[in-house]
Amino acid sequence: MRKLKITLMCLLSLAAQSLIAQNKNCGLNQAEKDLYEKFPEVKAKAEQIEQLFKNNMIKTGKTRGTIVIPVVFHIVHNFGPENITDAQVYDAIKRINDDYNKLNADVVNTWPPFDTIIANCGFQFKLATIDPDGNCTNGIDRIVSYKTYKGNDQSKLNLWNPFKYLNIWVVNSIGKNGTAAYAYKPATADGIPFYDGIISLYDYVGGISPSQTSHMHTLSHEIGHYLNLDHTWGATNEPGVSCGDDGVNDTPETKGHDTCPLVDSTCHNGPENIQNFMEYSYCSTMFTRDQKTRMENTLNSNVAKRKNLFTDENKELTGVLLPRPDCKPHSEFKIAKFFGCTGVDLSLTAAAWGDSNYSYTWFSPDGSFSSTTGANTNVSFTTPGWKSVGLVATSNAGTDTMYKENVIYINDNAVMMSTDLNSFENPSLNDQWHSFNYFNNSFSWKFCNFAGFWGGNCLMYDAFDKRTGIESYYNSAQNDWDDIVTPAVDLASLGTKVYMNFEYSSTSGDLQLDNDSMQIYFSKDCGASWSPAKSGWFKSTELHIGYYGANEFVPTQASQWKHASISLPAAAITNQTMFRFQYRPDDLSNNLYIDNLEFKNGPTSVSTMPENFTGLMVFPNPSTGKFEIQGMLGNSTEGATIEVYNLTGQKVFSAPANLESGRLNQQIDLSRAVKSGSYMLKVRSSKQTKSALISVL
Repeated sequence: MRKLKITLMCLLSLAAQSLIAQNKNCGLNQAEKDLYEKFPEVKAKAEQIEQLFKNNMIKTGKTRGTIVIPVVFHIVHNFGPENITDAQVYDAIKRINDDYNKLNADVVNTWPPFDTIIANCGFQFKLATIDPDGNCTNGIDRIVSYKTYKGNDQSKLNLWNPFKYLNIWVVNSIGKNGTAAYAYKPATADGIPFYDGIISLYDYVGGISPSQTSHMHTLSHEIGHYLNLDHTWGATNEPGVSCGDDGVNDTPETKGHDTCPLVDSTCHNGPENIQNFMEYSYCSTMFTRDQKTRMENTLNSNVAKRKNLFTDENKELTGVLLPRPDCKPHSEFKIAKFFGCTGVDLSLTAAAWGDSNYSYTWFSPDGSFSSTTGANTNVSFTTPGWKSVGLVATSNAGTDTMYKENVIYINDNAVMMSTDLNSFENPSLNDQWHSFNYFNNSFSWKFCNFAGFWGGNCLMYDAFDKRTGIESYYNSAQNDWDDIVTPAVDLASLGTKVYMNFEYSSTSGDLQLDNDSMQIYFSKDCGASWSPAKSGWFKSTELHIGYYGANEFVPTQASQWKHASISLPAAAITNQTMFRFQYRPDDLSNNLYIDNLEFKNGPTSVSTMPENFTGLMVFPNPSTGKFEIQGMLGNSTEGATIEVYNLTGQKVFSAPANLESGRLNQQIDLSRAVKSGSYMLKVRSSKQTKSALISVL
């Protein structure tokens, strides 16, 4: 029998090695390194706690009853494959419990001599049935977010109290290449409870599709870290580099393995524990008895409040001793396209969660549905404008309604944009552009009235993260995207060669690490399809004028602007072409500004104010205090003034404005009136006000 078992193990070893090229590994130690750079005080505290653990100075007490740990899975998704089924989560919980209770089917493949020290840890991981607000839950929380891409600590959304629940986040991808999952050890988590838990790729959860059996022990490995186990070779992410130790007596010193050799005694006078769940070998089958003791000690300590997880009070609060309930559903749906034209079908897909066996009812104030029931439908509209859509999801446990207001824009083909210069000084023309903030956050396209190449207005992407405190720990800008769509423009009237010209200005908090980008698309079929107007994206190196620092960027001088001239593809030159500006910010991005959009027969650099310019131009800017002001303020000249305000709103200068037929061409001298700094200049007439930000050296 022993000979047959060895042969079987060899075959399993070869199978594991053939899969290894597809497998990713744990990202704990790199994640800790990155975290400590951001929070150095956490590193100092973690090192102190780790030393206390090593010296057995952490008071642990005794286990009180069965160790039952409440679990919640947060599925962070954008309606892609990462929105895994409830069945996959249930399978993952079963696999974890099997691993921690010596019930995993592959435990019989454990090689000697370690087959005699396999631990039955006696831990039970159960999905919560009561959420932090006291509501019914199946222990699965679903969150629509761009943070599913390149997941990191900022993706740990909707944290449930980590002193009461083990939080597990599931994402589409993880930022560090080659990382399948990671979790912080208790000593680190003690200093950053807002990041405590596990984050994992969707295809490393459980053992059923889209995961696979070679990935089914991943969460058991990460829970090992969560309960204070290191990799068997020590506190690094890289196996096979040097011999190391994990501080556990019955796991021999090892280099670690990312394949599954039958025997390795490189670092130890005897076999190494290659099949340990804290290895990378992908043939793992076991924890050892001393690993169990170390995890029990952790659960009985106050470090990161692990001791609170399995108290009788917490079992009752989280409902882990109750059977899986039927809960009222959460209504949710996906909109395939947020922009269209009258009479065009737009696809909608239901994605309700929290229960099972739903029925659906779709509704809209003025939409026409291909079917008002069923999980999939199409909606169309006969009038232009912003449109709202809702869905009622019903199960045997109740109903829930999601109503998305002003979420789809139906274009009016009769509204056309001029090919002439658009300096964004006319609010009525700006209203013809339509912005889409898909994830309803602070990073978005908007029109500003405090910056511009000439005047006070321009198009702006608000990328600067103004959030502070705990709010800034989640939902950073990285991997967000937003669109703004122009009205249609007749380019055919310009001939066969057309250029899009505009000025832009952008900076970054770190020119080396920032990775923002912008692309411009065109559509000749009312948004049904889009193609790039530019070959390749505007990358960060092309967008940025330089480093600006930690403050919010506002351009104040012509040298802070770049000129863009895009030779449009022949396919874009139609009598009704629309354009879509898409910006993708990064965590270190600052604001992006666009001004003076025009379409010409050739590339041009806008350097002098044209006759049809309706804004305000101030130059030189900055200056030592002497400025020339040019602009148009309409025909009324009665009581026109030039005023200058400091940034607290106090008026520091005023003079009559000399307008001739509504046109201003005047010099002012602020050298004696103000100190160096930034100021807001306003030219007021009886009909309107024009503004520009100026800088005095």
